[in-house]
Amino acid sequence: MVAGQPVTQQEVALLGDFIALLKQEQEALVRADPGSLSDINNRKLILLADLDRHEQIRAQILKLAPGENTREAMSQWLAVHPDQKATADTWLAVKNLAREAKRLHDLNGQLIAMHLQRTSELLAVLKRSEHQTLYGANGQTHQSSGSRIIDQA
Repeated sequence: MVAGQPVTQQEVALLGDFIALLKQEQEALVRADPGSLSDINNRKLILLADLDRHEQIRAQILKLAPGENTREAMSQWLAVHPDQKATADTWLAVKNLAREAKRLHDLNGQLIAMHLQRTSELLAVLKRSEHQTLYGANGQTHQSSGSRIIDQA
């Protein structure tokens, strides 16, 4: 598995890039800048595909059956090979970075949920004002556009 250390080193680099991208996404969400989210999302998808590919390579190196959990297998392999300190160190870094990426992803999901909630509230206000009726000078109800100038035209 010494050949697996370059794979885990590459995963560390990819996860670092992914975390940086999640932070950019978070900044865009905080600024309420949806224009940059599409590009960020596309770059995230590319990084996720690279991470998946590296996990498949690690599974091949570990000679795992399809569907077998590569994380557990890697931990088991390291337990059997305590002399592989460098690989163990990079694997620990992979796990720590993956936890950080998950934390940031969850936080960004919460920010998106807040934006969606706010948007829903604004839409509800607009729909409610759209259906308000006011009494006109003749005592009859009529729809109001919300602008006195337009109502009088």
